Amino acid sequence: NHSLLTSTASHLIILSTNDTLKFTCTASGCPKPTISIRQDGVELERRPDGTVLIRNIACQDSGVYSCHAENIVDSTQAQKMIQISRNVTMDKFTIKNIKGGGRFTPGDKVTMQCSVSGCPAPEVLIMTDDTNKTMITKPATSSIIYEIKSVQCSDMGTYYCRPELWDGRNIVEKVDLTISQCPVQLCRGEEKSKIMTVATNTSVNFSVCVLSVTKPVWKNKIKTNDISVTFTKRDQTSYLYYLVNIRINTRKDKEFERTIEI
Repeated sequence: NHSLLTSTASHLIILSTNDTLKFTCTASGCPKPTISIRQDGVELERRPDGTVLIRNIACQDSGVYSCHAENIVDSTQAQKMIQISRNVTMDKFTIKNIKGGGRFTPGDKVTMQCSVSGCPAPEVLIMTDDTNKTMITKPATSSIIYEIKSVQCSDMGTYYCRPELWDGRNIVEKVDLTISQCPVQLCRGEEKSKIMTVATNTSVNFSVCVLSVTKPVWKNKIKTNDISVTFTKRDQTSYLYYLVNIRINTRKDKEFERTIEI
C-alpha cells in the first residue's frame, strides 16, 4: 500500500512479481484539487475510493508512478519509482534462414535472436562467436538480433549469448551455425597448418579441429612411403575432432619436419 503524498520525495521501491500494488494519492487545497495517478505519464483508472489497485504485478508494471493534483490556483505532483523484480532466465537462442527452415548455404541471409525473460533487463546483452569476438552488444535490453546478410563458409561455428546481470549470475546460451556446400576448414582459432619436428622411428599424436557437415578428405603435403598418417573421428557434432597419428619409419639419421594440412 503506497501513498503518493505531494510532500513525499521520489525514491525506488523494489517488489517481486505476483505482489499486489495499491496506490493512494491525497492532496489538499482550496478549491479542492483534482487528483490523478499515472504510470510513466499515462493516467491509470482509479477505483471509487480513489485508489489504484494492481494485482499480480508483472515486469511491465515497473515504472515511475506519479500523483498529480491541481486546481485553478496551482498544481503539484509527487512520484515513486517502482521496480518489479523477477529472476532473469535465458530464452532459447534461435537461428533461422530468411527462406525458412534451418538449413543454410552460402549467400543465405541468417538471423540470430537471443532473448531473456525476467526483470530488470540485463545491464548488457552480448553475442559473441567462438573466438570470443563480440558480434553485437546492447545495453538495458531483453532481446538482441544479429543478421548476416550473405552467410559464407567462414561464418560457420558456435555463437554465444551472454547477459550481464545485476545479481552477478553467469548464464549463457549457444547455437551452432552449420553451412552446407562448404569445403572442410579448420575451426576458428586453429592454426592453418600443423608443423611438427620429430625424431626418426617415432609415433606422434595430436588433434585437429575442423568444421564440416561431411567427412573431410585429408591430404599430406609431403608424400613418402616412409610415413603413414591415419585419422580417427572423435566427435559427431558440427565440430569434428580428429586424432592425427603420424607414424615415421625412416632409416635416415635426422629429424623429420612434417606439415599436415586440410
